[in-house]
Amino acid sequence: MDHRLLKKYREYANTEEAFAVLFVKKHLAQAKGHWVDVVNCRRYEMSSDDLHFKFVVGGLYERRIQPQYPPRSSYTINGKFDERTYYLMARAITWETEVAPEIRTVG
Repeated sequence: MDHRLLKKYREYANTEEAFAVLFVKKHLAQAKGHWVDVVNCRRYEMSSDDLHFKFVVGGLYERRIQPQYPPRSSYTINGKFDERTYYLMARAITWETEVAPEIRTVG
């Protein structure tokens, strides 16, 4: 397990941008199978719902790079599959795959 990646992902997962991506994935059917690139967004300040946005501006990009996930057996101990940890790591790997090409091109 990559603890460095999980730490970075958890920091990102609590950002407004991360919630905007979830909002788009939840409410826009065309987002399925695409990376969501949020350029600008604003949540309603008085709402307790993290997915309550005034607006989200961004783009959808076809997934050309597919994440490489670890085998489920790596998250199975004594015959018991640790589903929560596996899916958290899968989300972190997906996030890293999405942002990594962007990071490499900056500069």
